[in-house]
Amino acid sequence: MQNTSLNEGVFNSISEELKTEIEKILIQTNLLWDVKKENLISETGLITPSAGIFRMDSNQWLGTTSKKYTPYQNSELVLTIHIASQKLNLKIVGGGENYDGKRVYLLLELPSEFIGNSKIERFITAVNYHNGLGSVGFGSTNKILNGTTSGISSNNFFRLYPNLGKFRHCSSINERISVAINQLFQSIKEDNEMMAMFNLMANTKLEDSLLSDVMNACYG
Repeated sequence: MQNTSLNEGVFNSISEELKTEIEKILIQTNLLWDVKKENLISETGLITPSAGIFRMDSNQWLGTTSKKYTPYQNSELVLTIHIASQKLNLKIVGGGENYDGKRVYLLLELPSEFIGNSKIERFITAVNYHNGLGSVGFGSTNKILNGTTSGISSNNFFRLYPNLGKFRHCSSINERISVAINQLFQSIKEDNEMMAMFNLMANTKLEDSLLSDVMNACYG
């Protein structure tokens, strides 16, 4: 096992089976890496009140924050979302990173919807930020698949649900799991309401070619 936070902290108290499952998800989503926080000083050695966040696998700088900031490792995110998702019969089916790792995300699959001639693949998304600018949040990622004479075209849409709140990086594992369960449930409710609206539009003879435009407006 690689030298990540899977070897320390809360992971010392979980079963080897669960630890193996978490590592498997981290590998599949390319998130098997940690971040580190280092105090920043000036070129002349002057002390600053700031700290830098860096990837441990590449030393890539991800952001600057206060020295009080608590990094939240990818392995901790996967552990929390994996346990919470099982309570709601969900499963992590994907994930990845954006902006060199400043933002990481996990995808949990929901049943697909068919609206008009379009298939919508639905996912609840858990997002974490390694740049010091955000806590863990939740939203929806939807992919519209349209059949055309030349094949199948697709469009992806993401919407964050800021009204659900977030959990802080320094929360306890039990608190994070409890909040994650509630926010996953609320995210499913939000996504279901969105699908109901799209179905209503389809029943009013909304042209399939306009569905992507409508989703663009809804998802911002």
